[in-house]
Amino acid sequence: MRLRSPFGPVFSVESLLAARRWQVYVGRSIFVGFLLLCLSTIWGHEYEYFPVEYSYRLLVMAGERFHQLMVVVEIVLMLLAAPAAMAGSICLEKSRGSLTHLLTTQLSAREIVLGKLAARSLPVMAILACAVPMAIIAALLGGVDYEQLIADFIIVSSLAVLGCSLTTLVSVWGSKPHEVLCVVYSVWALWILPWAFLQQIDDGTYTPILNWIRPAIPFWAAFQATVAPLGIVQQPILAALVFAAIMIPLSLIFTWLAVISLHPAALRDAERKRKPVVESKAARRFRRDVPWWPSPSLDKNPVLWREWHRNRPTQWTRVVWTVYLGMTGLASAVCILSNLEILNPRFGSENSGLVAGMSAALGFLLMSVTAATSLAEERVRGSLDVLLATPLSTALIVMGKWRGTFRLTPLVLLWPIVVCYSLVLHILPDMKVFAFYVILAYGFALGAFVSSLGLALACWAGQLGRALGLAVALYTAIAVGFPLLSMDSDHSWSLASPFIALYRLSDLMSRRGNSFWGETEDACLGWAITYGTLAIGLYVAVRLSFNPCMGRMNEVSKRPGPQPQTS
Repeated sequence: MRLRSPFGPVFSVESLLAARRWQVYVGRSIFVGFLLLCLSTIWGHEYEYFPVEYSYRLLVMAGERFHQLMVVVEIVLMLLAAPAAMAGSICLEKSRGSLTHLLTTQLSAREIVLGKLAARSLPVMAILACAVPMAIIAALLGGVDYEQLIADFIIVSSLAVLGCSLTTLVSVWGSKPHEVLCVVYSVWALWILPWAFLQQIDDGTYTPILNWIRPAIPFWAAFQATVAPLGIVQQPILAALVFAAIMIPLSLIFTWLAVISLHPAALRDAERKRKPVVESKAARRFRRDVPWWPSPSLDKNPVLWREWHRNRPTQWTRVVWTVYLGMTGLASAVCILSNLEILNPRFGSENSGLVAGMSAALGFLLMSVTAATSLAEERVRGSLDVLLATPLSTALIVMGKWRGTFRLTPLVLLWPIVVCYSLVLHILPDMKVFAFYVILAYGFALGAFVSSLGLALACWAGQLGRALGLAVALYTAIAVGFPLLSMDSDHSWSLASPFIALYRLSDLMSRRGNSFWGETEDACLGWAITYGTLAIGLYVAVRLSFNPCMGRMNEVSKRPGPQPQTS
């Protein structure tokens, strides 16, 4: 007699399908290859500065640095990639209508939720298992003990469980995968960034609050031996167990909420009438009172007009962007007041680059998630077939979709530009101002690249979840992978990350000195040109492959010629 899976038949089917996807094995290979590349980069960096006679010290330092880098990679991967793997677990079933069929069977809500959660968590945990041999290699080099390795594995595993359970809960409540991802990333930002901000400005006032928050922060739990103040350093295993004692009960609560809310959420979504999304009265009044405000024309590009006016953001999207703009705006306001010497000027000069870089990095992350859904969601809903059946040209459709995503770039660059402009006003008489114009060029070029990349993935990837996962993975590789491989924030490769680039440029503007053109500006301008070139190349590739990928006939140009005679 065959033993039945404790998670039900949903787990058996989902795990079998996941095991047959070649993308899962490619992702593991890329992850292990990236760790090996990091190890070789660290070894080359250490060997460059130490002679051969210091070989034992070299091994210890290389092992310690590789272990720290590997832990950072795993934490970032769990924060970004684990939600991307779980985002469409329930909401895609609701969009396709298959969740209603599941609920009409004898399957319980517990079997559906736990089956999907367990099946989609297995590839995530398998990636962590692939990192275990690399961690043992770091321990063999020296500088890291096995107690620390066990503590790190407990921390990262607890974080993975929390991310998967939270994403499953949001997927039950939500209706679109990109909204689920944006909500989860907003929760991560509200969880980690306030701690980092208070840690940066703490002068003893916020120490009691930080002492309560620190045990629940993954970076502090993993590196508390190096970042914790004197007197509160714990044993690695103890800090990991405290972190797990906080994360595991939260994960159980999120899973329980997902189970009990599956039926109400599915019924509410099935009974909800699909009303056409129209402009609000405030938006119509604004366009009437301010006619000079730039907006697309319906006659010139109907697709862009629809993306601009009809395809309005949902309530979840408004909440996410409101949280993002409010959180970054609060930190930016403190930096601006400090740069204008209304508050302590030292805080602005030390943290303007950090705030500007973090605001841009988070904004482009949300933008990359939104860009990947420019065509993929319409594929799921079936509205793309209606759009392709119209006489609109392919060039008009592609341009409308691209510009509909690129219009988010000024919103992402709003606070970084204002913070950097306050630096310009503060140091204008005797300081470099070229960096400010480089920031503008870099930001808009990266926005164009993110828009083209999301459009390309939405066109070439057949599934919405796959397009979202690839978009998040590629942006993470750009924003985190290049700085980790370069091992130096001054290296030109690290400036590919928007966080490092804006941090370095803002840091240059906050220091008084000679007004000459430096290497950082050259490297950032080079990356701006690179991103612009890649954006154009991806756009042209999408334009040429759009019709074959979507199954649309090529437009036949009407040329004058002899007409067939009819009798």
